[in-house]
This record gives sequence, structure tokens and C-alpha cells, in this order.
Amino acid sequence: MIIGKGSLFLGRLTNLFDGVSFVIEANTGKEEESAVSEEKVRGMIAAAMRQFADTLAAQAGE
Repeated sequence: MIIGKGSLFLGRLTNLFDGVSFVIEANTGKEEESAVSEEKVRGMIAAAMRQFADTLAAQAGE
């Protein structure tokens, strides 16, 4: 991550910034495990679509 810092006065006067900060972290090489499996996501989407279809069918029947 690179962060530029500057003051309003110096920035407006010269179009320059005061300094730059670098944040460096070592790569651990570990991959984060997803909290929700792909099958569970598909099931959630299917349930939402069924509920939406039921809502549309109920409105069409009125």
C-alpha cells in the first residue's frame, strides 16, 4: 500500500505533496478458506428465486 500525504497550503501552492509512506507485509502463502461453500450459495440463490417466483404468482392471481 502506498499512501501520499500533503498539506493543503503546500499542495495548492506548488502542486507537490509532503511525503509518501509504504506499508509492506510478508506474504504468508496461505489461502483463506471461503466461509460459504459454492453449493450453499447455489442453494441460497435457488431459494430466493423460488420465493420471488411464488410472490409473482401470488400477485398475478389477485
